[in-house]
Amino acid sequence: MDILFVPAGRDREKRPTGDAAGARRMVETLNPHLAFPMHYATPAVNFLRPVDDFLKRMNRVEHKGASSAEILPGEVLELATTVFVLHSPGGTA
Repeated sequence: MDILFVPAGRDREKRPTGDAAGARRMVETLNPHLAFPMHYATPAVNFLRPVDDFLKRMNRVEHKGASSAEILPGEVLELATTVFVLHSPGGTA
């Protein structure tokens, strides 16, 4: 698998979205070159948990400092599993 979008911030009510441990298991099982965490707390979304717990469990994390990232297909295939964290349009990750 090349790219994975992984839910990483289970809400406080524990509705069905991924938590940090489950997100890590998903990344380890699917072994993508690139993983983007999603469904976590941002300045605009305060009912989910922060992404920090998931990021602490991962070996390679890159904070992109923007709300988008451009990467060429060949570059994806050269990556060992790396988590890219994008910043929300109104704030930080």
